[in-house]
Amino acid sequence: MSEVYLDHHSATRPLPEVVEAMLPFFGRYWGSTTSLHQKGQELFVPMKEGVERLLRSLGASSADRVYFFSSYAEAMGHLFFSYYLEEMLPSGKNTVLTTNTEEAALLMSIKRLEELGSHGRILPVDAQGQLTKTRLAEAINPRSSLLSLSGANGLTGVIQPLEELSSLCKERGLHVHVDASYLIGKLPFSFKDLDIDFLTFDGSILHAPKGTAALVVKEKTPLPPPLSSMTGICVGGLVALAQALEAGVERTELMGLEIARLRDKLEKGVLQGCPGAEVVFKKMRRLPNCTVLTFSKIHSDALLFLLHRHQVYASLGGGHAQRLSHLLVASEIDSVRAQCALSFSLSFQTTEEEIDRAIAVIIKCVHQLSQQSRALR
Repeated sequence: MSEVYLDHHSATRPLPEVVEAMLPFFGRYWGSTTSLHQKGQELFVPMKEGVERLLRSLGASSADRVYFFSSYAEAMGHLFFSYYLEEMLPSGKNTVLTTNTEEAALLMSIKRLEELGSHGRILPVDAQGQLTKTRLAEAINPRSSLLSLSGANGLTGVIQPLEELSSLCKERGLHVHVDASYLIGKLPFSFKDLDIDFLTFDGSILHAPKGTAALVVKEKTPLPPPLSSMTGICVGGLVALAQALEAGVERTELMGLEIARLRDKLEKGVLQGCPGAEVVFKKMRRLPNCTVLTFSKIHSDALLFLLHRHQVYASLGGGHAQRLSHLLVASEIDSVRAQCALSFSLSFQTTEEEIDRAIAVIIKCVHQLSQQSRALR
């Protein structure tokens, strides 16, 4: 029985070419970038090339700065603490705005800043899972300094109206941070055109190895480098991340056409075979590889467990993300229906055969749970 992995917004398998690009840094290139001798200096060429490739893939300027981290949470921690020291303390503008559907690292970073005297304001999304320009405008006050949010939600697939939000922030004098972990490789993306100040992304969502993440800082935006840069960075991880970004960007069109077709096929097959099933956010602008399905009177925990038994892997959130049910309730979806939802996220490696098998297994498991439920009444 073959596995069907439909949880690519929790983690992705590193691509073979990404692993291959990283291997020399476990053997030949093992020195420290802080060393003045050859073993340290020979790392600078691949490091420089990796940074250039990364910026090029993101549509960023060569004058923009890249800081490499071992995790998205570490990148967020550096961004928030450094921004607090560089911008909030001198200006007195100490309020960070975000949404109530963000992931743990972002919300916890804001919470830690509050212990230093700053203020976090959590804004509700609307029924479509988006932060509207109107709600943001109402929340901005003279002490507002930074808007921080994910460009798209990894569980629901809902895409935020970044152009509208960033434009309003620039008019009101706010800096903008966007996490693009779920956008890169899914939609055409340009850091330069988006008019934001800070960009983060997690390599483990982009077919790079775990332990790879980055923060991109707009030219002339004040933010010091991380302390890790003083002890030498993992050049192999940086090169692997750049390789994964290039691979993802090259497959953006594939994701928007073929993988979107497979996502739609999954939805159609499940709806046909499971009476009462529904697609959430179907009419919204959403990621081409992600869908949320609700199943009438079937609890998501039970269905996820049974799918796991058949080696079909989906997600209901938790861990670094909020629970899917919490996100749906935040989007004004009935709490009972929210407890019956699962998220499925595909990658450019997902095949038609896998989707066919997933549809058959999902239908079988839903019918099995429905029969058991009727037997207990």
